[in-house]
Amino acid sequence: TGMMWRRTAEDSAEFVSTAAAHRVACVAAGDAAYGEVPDDLVAACREHGIPLLEVPIDVSFATITERVIRRLTVERQGDLAEQLGLRRRLLAAVAEGAGLDALLELWARDAEVGCGLLTATGRAAVRTGVTLDGSHAAKLAARFLTAQRFPEVVRVGRGAAAASYSLFAVGGSTEPRVSGWFLACEGDHREWPRALQESVTELASLIALERERIAESRRADRVAVEQLVRLVLSGRADPAEVSARLAATEQAGTPYVAVSAAMGVRPDGQLARDVLDELLTTVAPGDDRRRVTAVDDEAVALVAAQDVSVADALREEADRLGVALGERRLLVGLSLRAEGPAGLAAALSESRQALRLAELRPGRAVVLGTDEIGSHALLLGTVPD
Repeated sequence: TGMMWRRTAEDSAEFVSTAAAHRVACVAAGDAAYGEVPDDLVAACREHGIPLLEVPIDVSFATITERVIRRLTVERQGDLAEQLGLRRRLLAAVAEGAGLDALLELWARDAEVGCGLLTATGRAAVRTGVTLDGSHAAKLAARFLTAQRFPEVVRVGRGAAAASYSLFAVGGSTEPRVSGWFLACEGDHREWPRALQESVTELASLIALERERIAESRRADRVAVEQLVRLVLSGRADPAEVSARLAATEQAGTPYVAVSAAMGVRPDGQLARDVLDELLTTVAPGDDRRRVTAVDDEAVALVAAQDVSVADALREEADRLGVALGERRLLVGLSLRAEGPAGLAAALSESRQALRLAELRPGRAVVLGTDEIGSHALLLGTVPD
């Protein structure tokens, strides 16, 4: 700046305040107008933390501009080569079927910014990447569910511990948020080089591909549970066949709970399955025997019975998803504890009955256990006004 805008000392405060608001990196003030840089401009730049350079009369602004552009061009060329190399390594990892953990490990080792992969409930989808405490992860997930567009910048924490994260959605814009994943990357993406922004976007796309591969690998398990459920619901099941099919789900030897879920208003069995799968993964991450499938417009799961209430844990997580359901509702019903093939028919009947009663209750996301339907007061609570 040649300082032609300055008439009084107050003009410096306004000029620098505007420069700071527009993320100006540095102010270079010429000496031609005043013979030196005014003290009020020095004070204003110090207040806003903006570096201030004094430009002598015999140095042209064109010289400074040329020097800066030349320096930035060299740096950007180096950044671009580095980012292209990282992208090639990421693509190779996906082609080799290395998996999500390996993909995020490669990113963590070679990238400039740390990223964590989170689900709509705030659960870390992989062990690798940025580690977030529960409250911060929940806040980021809440913003992911309600963001109008991506990337979205979110500020978490307070004071010296405050930090910014940029959220990048995994998958296309048509993917339902309630079953979606996202990358939470350290820093404000608006301050990143373009090459880095493009690399993170590509990482999100590669994760979406890997997620589809994982879903396909689980298809056989889901088909086995679907066939078992249809067989039992038909009412014509041979006990020996039910026993064999239940054993294939790894639930035969331990107590289990049947869980039914549906999307109210606009039924969608596949979406209900994906949402229920995520909810159960969040509340029971150690249950390797969990099996979730879609049966027509509903989702059905068999999960290992736990000492704590599965319904209470599911209700807490389901409530977080309510903001992203739109006109839909999320309905979940749970059976009582069951064991062996003999208890499966009753467990499925109980979970589906609880699901029907959940539909009569108010709320965007409703979780209802069969044990909550036992008393007279709770039964009256399911009667619509």
